[in-house]
Amino acid sequence: MKVRKDFSKFNVEVVYSAQDGSCKKCGNALEAGFHRHHVNGDASDNSVSNLELYCAECHRATLGEAAKKQFEEHKAQEKRVLENLNMLIDEIFQGEMSGAKAERAIAALSMSLKVSRRYNEIDKGLEKPPVSIVMARRMAESKILYDSLQEGYREGLKVGVQIRRGLDESEIH
Repeated sequence: MKVRKDFSKFNVEVVYSAQDGSCKKCGNALEAGFHRHHVNGDASDNSVSNLELYCAECHRATLGEAAKKQFEEHKAQEKRVLENLNMLIDEIFQGEMSGAKAERAIAALSMSLKVSRRYNEIDKGLEKPPVSIVMARRMAESKILYDSLQEGYREGLKVGVQIRRGLDESEIH
């Protein structure tokens, strides 16, 4: 039996970037977290070519029936909570429930989901995106925003100058 090894932080960052921060199977964003997956099933092979990053749901599908069952139990709990939430909303709109009582009911529903996530180990092994990549993406987004604001400022200034030039000298002073 080969010894399980962890992928290096660098390899995870390389694959995260190569996958553009998306799950290799379903394409959903990995911002909420991801799991590392050995493509060939060899847990001692930590090459970049053997690493794919999956969202929790897709990775769970590769782990067998026990993991699938836990996830299905949690999904059933989520469905019950949503149904209860819809009934709660109906009661609120019909004036059958006070705001304080509604707040307590919503807190209870929220707690049941948290307990279900913990009990069914929904977030077990979930990793957050590499900080270096998150920071680089935020910096790029900030630059795009800054550039668009600068462009808007420049366009506004041009329009202001054109308007000003269109006025008579007597109207300027």
